[in-house]
Amino acid sequence: MLSPGDVIEVGSGGPILRVRPETQPLGRYKTLSQAMEDCVDCARHGSQTLAGRARILATGVPQEIFRQTRPVVRGLIIGVFLFSAVTILSLVLYARRLELRIDVEAQRLATIEAAVQAAREGLEDADLSDELAQLQAGLSERIEALEDRGGAAQRVVSEAGRSVVFLQGSYTLRDPDGDMPLRMVLDNSGRPAIGPSGAPLVSVGGSGPEYENRFTGSAFVVRAALLVTNRHVALPWEFDPAARDLLNQGFRPELQMLGYLPGIEGPFTVELVRASTTSDLALLRSENMPQDAPVITLGDSSPALGTEVIVLGYPTGITALIARTSATMADSLIRTSG
Repeated sequence: MLSPGDVIEVGSGGPILRVRPETQPLGRYKTLSQAMEDCVDCARHGSQTLAGRARILATGVPQEIFRQTRPVVRGLIIGVFLFSAVTILSLVLYARRLELRIDVEAQRLATIEAAVQAAREGLEDADLSDELAQLQAGLSERIEALEDRGGAAQRVVSEAGRSVVFLQGSYTLRDPDGDMPLRMVLDNSGRPAIGPSGAPLVSVGGSGPEYENRFTGSAFVVRAALLVTNRHVALPWEFDPAARDLLNQGFRPELQMLGYLPGIEGPFTVELVRASTTSDLALLRSENMPQDAPVITLGDSSPALGTEVIVLGYPTGITALIARTSATMADSLIRTSG
C-alpha cells in the first residue's frame, strides 16, 4: 500500500520513471513544473554521463509536456515558441537588409572616391590657375559691392540727416465751456495729489500748474515750410489713455510744437495741417523754418520686398539731438524746454 510521498521506480537498465502518487492521480494532468521535475529525475537516473542526461532531457521534455500537461499549457508553449521563432526570423531578415544597404553605400562611396581621384588626376596646373583667378575676381567684385553699399549708406545718412527735424511738443487740455485750462490738484504740502489709480489728480478749479503732457518725435522736410511726421506724434493725446478719458468728457487739446534742424541754431514753431485717417502719417507746416533748410528726396515708387532700409530719426528724444548738435543749440534747447 503506497502512502503520500512514496516513489515508484520502474525500469531495468533504461530510463527510470519516477511517479509521485499523491501529485499525479490517475486520469489527471501534470503541471508544467511537475513534468519538468520528472524529466530531470529521469535524466539524472537514466545516465551517468552529462551527454546522456542531455540527450534524455532533449527527447523526454517535449514528450512529457505534450503528453502529460494540460492542453492550455501546451498551446501556451507552442505560442511562445512560434513568437520566438518569428522574432528571431525578423531580426535575421533585418540584419540581412542592413548588410545589403551597407554594401550598396560602400559601393557608392567607392564610386565617388574614384571620380574625385580621376578629377584630381585630370586637372592640370593651368586649370588650377584659371579657377583660382576666377575665384579671386569674383571675391573682388563682392568686396567692391559691399564697399559700395557701405558708402551708399554713409551718403544717405549724410545727405538725408540734414532734413530730419527733431520735434519737441506739449499739449494742455481746456474746458470747452469756460475755456479754462485743466490744472493739477495740490495736496496740503503743495505737491501734486495722486489718485487711487496712481495718476495725478486734475481739476478745472485746481490751484496747481496747468496739466501739460510733453513729447518728442521726428519729422522730415519734404518741401519749403512743409514737414511729414507720424500721426501718433502730431496727435499724441490719441495714444494716451488718461488724455482720451478727459477728451471723452469734453475737454479739448491745445498743441504747441517746436522743431530743430541739425546745423541750424534756434527752434522754429510747427503746427498741424492734416493727419491721415488711414495711415500713421501727418503733414506739418512751419512759417519761420529757415528757407535754406534741405529737402529730403522722396522716391517715386514703393520699395521692393527685401530692399535695404536705413532708419533715421530721434527715437531717444532730446538725448540723441544733444549728442549731434553744438553747444549753442544745446543751450537753446535747455532754455526753451526748461
